[in-house]
Amino acid sequence: MNSINQMMLDEINASLPYWPSDLKRLWLLPEAGRKGWPPSETKEWHRSLGRKRNLHYLQQLRWRRQKLDLKPTDLTPSSLSLILQMFRGYYWKDQNEFIFSTFDGGLDRFENLTQYLISNKDYPWPPALEKAHDGLQILDGHHRILASFFVGGYLKARETDPIPTFIPFKLDYWIADI
Repeated sequence: MNSINQMMLDEINASLPYWPSDLKRLWLLPEAGRKGWPPSETKEWHRSLGRKRNLHYLQQLRWRRQKLDLKPTDLTPSSLSLILQMFRGYYWKDQNEFIFSTFDGGLDRFENLTQYLISNKDYPWPPALEKAHDGLQILDGHHRILASFFVGGYLKARETDPIPTFIPFKLDYWIADI
């Protein structure tokens, strides 16, 4: 890690001392490198954290790691909508922002994560979810969750894809609560 990244990680660690280290290193550090630290209610951070979420909000979150057999119905309507938009854009070429791979290399990332899940029966690192009144909100890991829904048989991309099997996948997630 270069000295600039280390300085940024030190700032994140000082701001969020009780957060899991892998969330800070693998999620917040790359985001902070693109958007600056601390997070604010700007458009850039809004896409990653949601509306009206800033450093003060993040400091209130308490995390626990949990194995879940996550299903689409467990997600908030907004998280599920985003997952379905990604899938439709990547595979069905629906006219939405994901047809243009707004997230750099999104389709490749999804396909690589799908292969990773099939081979390892686990995520490279757990996605971050937050408990909300209407389900679990995805904070980090949209592509990983999309891949797990595809591998788990909840989504079908092409007629040549195997018939969905709905094999339960208990995978690790970071779950936040206030």
